[in-house]
Amino acid sequence: ASTLGFVPSQCVVVEDSPAGVEAALAASMKVIAYAGSLTPRSKLLGAGVMVIDHMNQLTDAITYATGN
Repeated sequence: ASTLGFVPSQCVVVEDSPAGVEAALAASMKVIAYAGSLTPRSKLLGAGVMVIDHMNQLTDAITYATGN
């Protein structure tokens, strides 16, 4: 994020793997986890993680995560 000139806490990461979710949280980024692929929802849940089941929920999730 900083390479691109962004503050990590102002970034939103969309991930579908537990490792990606963990990396985004470690970087202090907001996380939206997509449970509609191969990873079960239970493996993506955690503090600070918003889980969506369908990509049609992504726009609303980003709006919520960014407060816009």
